Amino acid sequence: MSCNGAGGYRAGLLLALLCLGQASPAIAEQSYPGETRVVPKALALDADIDGFEDGESRQLAAAGCRKIRLDGYPTPPCLYAYTSGQALHLWFNPSQPNERKLAISSWYHSNRLGPLALFSGRAPLLSLTTTGVRGTGVHQRLWLLLGAEAARCRPLLLETLSAHQWVIGDADYRLTVMPTLQAGRLPRIVIDYELRRVPNDDGESRVTHRWRDTLRWQATTQRFELLTRSGQPFAPAVAEIDVTRARLSRLDCGDFDTGGKAWQMLPIMSVLDGVSKDLSASPQSD
Repeated sequence: MSCNGAGGYRAGLLLALLCLGQASPAIAEQSYPGETRVVPKALALDADIDGFEDGESRQLAAAGCRKIRLDGYPTPPCLYAYTSGQALHLWFNPSQPNERKLAISSWYHSNRLGPLALFSGRAPLLSLTTTGVRGTGVHQRLWLLLGAEAARCRPLLLETLSAHQWVIGDADYRLTVMPTLQAGRLPRIVIDYELRRVPNDDGESRVTHRWRDTLRWQATTQRFELLTRSGQPFAPAVAEIDVTRARLSRLDCGDFDTGGKAWQMLPIMSVLDGVSKDLSASPQSD
């Protein structure tokens, strides 16, 4: 990034705003524990430039972007990342012949974004978190892992990191998710899930379901696939998770914009829709 000199008084003021934006935290709210695992080194997001004319915003993005090593790029691309409207905008190599712009749904502008090294001997992937289902009585955090290569950008993972439903009768339901990353030539991702019922009265909260998924990278399909599942899964949730994983390869990174077809095709935001119906399993002991 260059914060010195951008030709003209107005451009100079705008560039100063960009520098301030890059010094700001990447997110406005406290991260869930799992988010710091999947985005261990979060980038500070840049200033919103959507209010300027195309030529001016391109000039500002080119002046304010930062080099970042990414797998699939022969040389590190320059990335300008900012939130505007209801999206996280990723602008790769602004003003260059190979520039690319992506927009990822970002309700509440609460994101972590950064490089994630998973494959040994290769540059990092681009990892980010964002808001999933949201509204009165529901909230969810999602993890999206992108293979943002120079020739093509494709989603490699879309996983829930947490989900909270507090509009079901006399209790809240909280799904806590903790991923553990095992880097290597064929990396593995171990994801631990715990679903807890929290009464709205003075009753004691209890774990109703606890399970573990282990994903492994398959070189032949170029996907993370389920290797093992153990414990006591919450059946409605794992059904939505499995369908999401199976359909992900049909999508492009550009499908994750606000209103994009990814959110119609992938049922990941419905992981807790079945809490009022699936109460057959006896509570697990803490």
